Amino acid sequence: KDFQHTFFSCGEDLLAGYQKIISSSTEAPVFIITDYHMGTKKMNGVETILALRKLGYKGSIILRTSEKFSDLKENHPELEELLETQQINYYLDKNSHPRMKEIIHMLLKKSENNKEVNCE
Repeated sequence: KDFQHTFFSCGEDLLAGYQKIISSSTEAPVFIITDYHMGTKKMNGVETILALRKLGYKGSIILRTSEKFSDLKENHPELEELLETQQINYYLDKNSHPRMKEIIHMLLKKSENNKEVNCE
């Protein structure tokens, strides 16, 4: 199956890449996966997600982390609200590979079905 992907080394690069993608094409990414610790620059995964939403990204976002949920809530008291309002669509432990695979397949299938509907 044709599937294009891009990796970014930090949140700032992801945001710059997203802006470049939306300025040069009509298709936004199907989904975005962030890590909580996104490299050596300043933005973490939650901050990157909030910035993506401010830029108008409406697709699904997966936050992967090895951090405990309680530790993340300490740093981001709004975390539960972000999950409830679907600003963060999925929160996954880095070790939950089967669940990650399941979610990716579901999002790709959903995207494929949307394209079929839009083409008719």
